[in-house]
This record gives sequence, structure tokens and C-alpha cells, in this order.
Amino acid sequence: AAALLELMPGERAPAAGLALGQLYLETGLGPEAQQVLQQVLLQAGGSLELEAQARVGLGLALRLQGDAAGAQEHFASALSLYEQLGDRAEAAQVEALLGR
Repeated sequence: AAALLELMPGERAPAAGLALGQLYLETGLGPEAQQVLQQVLLQAGGSLELEAQARVGLGLALRLQGDAAGAQEHFASALSLYEQLGDRAEAAQVEALLGR
């Protein structure tokens, strides 16, 4: 799946990767979600919103795999990005993931 994302043109790949990562998370496939979402992170192209979304997904994927510390790191990064964007609603959701 990650190889397919590399073949997709420009801005479509990250959006497709986020959707695929979400699907993997919903079906309990943490390692697959992690792989795809790491690719999305590489393809974010300076988009803070894409990076934040990918980091939330990565945090969920790591949490699913039992890596609480790794999950917290991604959630904290996502929170910072959402705060930079001024997106209070998304920031509040990430704070909930952080247990705040």
C-alpha cells in the first residue's frame, strides 16, 4: 500500500494515505496504519494540517501496538501543530487523547 502512495500524483497521495491509514486503524491493523501514515508524514509537503492528521493517526497506531510513549510523542506534536493552526476543535480532541 505504501508503494502505491509513492506512485500517486502530488496532493492526492497524502489524502489517500490518511484514508487508508484510518481504515487500517478501524480494522485493528496498527503496523499497516503506521507504515502508511509515516509515508503521509513524508509527503505532507509543509502542510501543517496534513502533518497533524498524520501524527494523530500515528499516535493511534502506536497506541494500538502498545507503544504508549511513542503515541504520546505524536499526540503532543499534533497538538502543537493544531495550536499553530488555531484549530481549537482538533486541539481539544488531541488533548483528550493525551488524557488532559
